[in-house]
Amino acid sequence: MAGVEVYWREFHTQAPPKGKKVAAAPFPGNKAGANKKAAKNPLFEKRSRNFGIGQDVQPSRNLSRMVKWPEYIRLQRQKKILNMRLKVPPAIAQFQNTLDRNTATATLKLLNKYRPETKAQKKDRLKTEATAIADGKKKEDVSKKPYAVKKMGVPYAIIKGKARLGTVVHKKTAAVVALTEVKADDKNELSKLVSTINEGFNAKYEEHRRHWGGGIMGQKAVNAREKQRKALEQAIKI
Repeated sequence: MAGVEVYWREFHTQAPPKGKKVAAAPFPGNKAGANKKAAKNPLFEKRSRNFGIGQDVQPSRNLSRMVKWPEYIRLQRQKKILNMRLKVPPAIAQFQNTLDRNTATATLKLLNKYRPETKAQKKDRLKTEATAIADGKKKEDVSKKPYAVKKMGVPYAIIKGKARLGTVVHKKTAAVVALTEVKADDKNELSKLVSTINEGFNAKYEEHRRHWGGGIMGQKAVNAREKQRKALEQAIKI
């Protein structure tokens, strides 16, 4: 073993003879191919990853499709997708075109100024009027008829949530409310709202009346229809 060890050291420590060069590591391909594409050293071969059990680290994945969600969540999602897929007639679909957030806030702000009287307020007003009449005064001089929101009239606008309209008239929900008269201080604000509402709803009534709602398909269905359309166009050309 000692003799072998000495031979190994002498073989690796001795200098190469003069006039000779050490051969380079072997590379695949000829010189012409090496110029076109960088040559790779076969000593460092590319090893594809193995994601089997006990092998390479698994890549990060979106596991939401593999999770078994509770039934009520699945029903909620199925209901939402079903509502998107179904086609809605124009008479009902027009209610999807609602006021934007800023205009709806301004509208409700104006409507809240004309909330109907509560029972206590009406009782106090009638009591004041009765006292005035007993003293020989006119009812109109003591308390004027209050302005309030009522149901009828145009122009119209659609707002999300019946509960928001219900708070204006002291109800849980309200399908429709309307203003018949406003105070002189609010006429300028009302005219701005009317012009905005006319542009968004009254002027586009015919367009909304002809427009169907829903019919929003998934990406797979959209791709399938596009593929069928291209195939049909190709067949017509042929």
